[in-house]
Amino acid sequence: MNKYLDDALYNLRRASRALSDDMGKDELCDAIVYFAFGIEKVCKAVVHDVNPVLLLEARSPENVVAVLYADRLRPGARALEGKEKANQSLIPFQPSMLLAARFCSTVQNNIGTFTQLAEYRGVVAHRSVSDLDSREAAEFLLRNFHPTVTHLSEDLNFETTDCFESPEKEIHLQVASAHLAEGDNAATRVQALLAAHRRIWNARKCDVAAVERIDIDSRLIQGNIVAGGPYPALAPCPACGQDAILLYKFAGGVDSEEGCSYTTGRYVVAICCKFCDLCTENLKDIDYLKLNELLASAAKSKQPIMRRRTFDPQTERFRWS
Repeated sequence: MNKYLDDALYNLRRASRALSDDMGKDELCDAIVYFAFGIEKVCKAVVHDVNPVLLLEARSPENVVAVLYADRLRPGARALEGKEKANQSLIPFQPSMLLAARFCSTVQNNIGTFTQLAEYRGVVAHRSVSDLDSREAAEFLLRNFHPTVTHLSEDLNFETTDCFESPEKEIHLQVASAHLAEGDNAATRVQALLAAHRRIWNARKCDVAAVERIDIDSRLIQGNIVAGGPYPALAPCPACGQDAILLYKFAGGVDSEEGCSYTTGRYVVAICCKFCDLCTENLKDIDYLKLNELLASAAKSKQPIMRRRTFDPQTERFRWS
C-alpha cells in the first residue's frame, strides 16, 4: 500500500465532513486545510509510486539509504553515523504537484485549481482568516471537491467513496458541485472571451506595419528576465494564433544537505497577447485553455529578436526576410 495515498484519503474524508452549503468559519478553515492536505498527499503518492527518492529534499546516496533502505543493510553496516542524522524532509506542495503532473493527467489538468487551493491554505496558515473572501472560497471548494476526487479515483484506481464521510455526503456534494458549475461555465465564458479577441485581431491584422511592430515588441520581451519571475515564453495564442506571451514561474526548493537549489517544473500564471489583447491570470482559464501543456510544448530555443520578419495578412503568418 502507498502510505501517502492512505493519508490522502483520510484528509479528503476530513474535508468532506466539513463541506456544506452553510459553512461557518471553523468548517471553512477545516475544509480548506484538509482538502489541500489531501491533494498534496495525492501528488506525493503519484511521485512515490514512480520513485520515492524524488520526494526527498536531501538526495545524497547516504541519506537515501538511511531514509528508505536502512532495513535492507547487511548487519553491522550503517547508512549514516547515527540514524538521527537522516534527513527525512520532503519536497513541498508545488514541486510535488509539478512532478505528479508528469504522470497523472488529472493533476496536469488542474494545476491552476490546485494552485488556487494552495493559496487559500496559505491564507489560513500564514495570514489572518479575515483576509479570505469566505463566499468565494466556499464556492470554490464546493464546485471542485467532488469532480476532483472523482477524476483522481479514475486515474489512481481507488474507490471514490473512500473520500467521503458517507454516501449521503457524496451525493450532496455532487449536487452542490453541479449547481455551481451551471453558474460558472468556464467553456462558455472562455469561448466568448476568445471570440471577442479574435474580432480585435481581425480588425488589426490588415495594418501590416502595426502587426510587425507588435511582433518585434513581443519577441523583445523574451529578454526581460527578472529574478524570481514570472518569466516570459512565446507560444501560440488560443485566440488569434500569433505569438502570445506566457508568464510562468518555477517550483522547486533547496537540497538541505548539498545547499544547491533544484526545480521540478514550471507553471503558467498568466497569458498576454499583444496581437489581439487577450490577457488573463484567471487560474481556471489557464486550466481550461491547457496553457501549462502549451508551455511544455513551446519551442525550447528562443526566436532571434533582431532579425526582421514580415507579415502576410492573407495567410496570417510571418516569414523571415
